[in-house]
Amino acid sequence: MKHILFATALLLAGAAGALTHSWKPTFAGDAATAATAIQDVDFTQDITFTISYTIASGFTIGNGNPAGNVFVAAWNGDASFLNDGDPGYNYVTLRSVSNSPRIVTNDDSHYDNTTNVTGAFDEGTHTLTITLNVAGKTGTFTLDNGAATAIGFSGITDVSFGDTLDLSVYNREGLTFGDIAVTYATTVPEPTALALLALGVAGVALRRRAA
Repeated sequence: MKHILFATALLLAGAAGALTHSWKPTFAGDAATAATAIQDVDFTQDITFTISYTIASGFTIGNGNPAGNVFVAAWNGDASFLNDGDPGYNYVTLRSVSNSPRIVTNDDSHYDNTTNVTGAFDEGTHTLTITLNVAGKTGTFTLDNGAATAIGFSGITDVSFGDTLDLSVYNREGLTFGDIAVTYATTVPEPTALALLALGVAGVALRRRAA
């Protein structure tokens, strides 16, 4: 019985653990974007993005969406910013706004916040780290291990776990990407699943006692 309970505890502990998704973006030919998706992300926990990229002397970029996008992390469904009670298509992005680099958050119909990222498009290799707590409406970013800057949010009325996180980067002249890492919490079993698991453990214990 002790062995069964120990195994059950390990299963439950592992279900709520943090994972790191590592991605090396590649572009085929003249492809405009490269993308990947992470399933079953728990948006009630912190999510950290670490983006490595290099700006060359010939870097050019437009403005707004999509002409100015460099990196986008998007999600929708239950774990979302909501606008007037309707699920939105929501994201945090590094993009050009009026030819200056910005972190932008969006809640379906409008920008929640745009924050300048000084030096993000300067020539050289950079590391941008973005940390979000969607449920808490908080977030920060740092560039090249500098001081943390707050990211603003608004309009979040419902957040849960189990949604998909979609990542995209954009093929721009003079821009190359290194590794992108996302650290996030996995989903945990729903109460019904936990109850069934407990019943199963109890059933095994009763059978062993009867034997």
